Amino acid sequence: AEYMGLTAYYVYLPLPSTVSEPWHLMMLDAMFRVVQQWSYLCHYIGLGHHAKLLNSWIGWSESLTMPSARAVKITDTTFDGVEVRVYQPHAQVSQKMLYRSIVYIHGGGWALLSTK
Repeated sequence: AEYMGLTAYYVYLPLPSTVSEPWHLMMLDAMFRVVQQWSYLCHYIGLGHHAKLLNSWIGWSESLTMPSARAVKITDTTFDGVEVRVYQPHAQVSQKMLYRSIVYIHGGGWALLSTK
């Protein structure tokens, strides 16, 4: 009972009522905190630098194929000298039209992993 209580305390994160899947977000946050604390522990006992350990875990998790990615064509390319990754539904791949897009600039590539 104490273990369950501590786990619930660790996992629970107060979120705004407008969040559509709060438990999914809470579990993801808890998982990231566990991995980060694991990397600090491994660094403390001398198994490597915490950023490199965290980097290796993130690299491994990125190698997993998500079920939603099967319906999307993912292409790494360059636009005007800038490396980009294009996500495009398979239905749009054969059509030669211009589509709306979202430009997302991720700010953490220099510290963990890369810009890809």
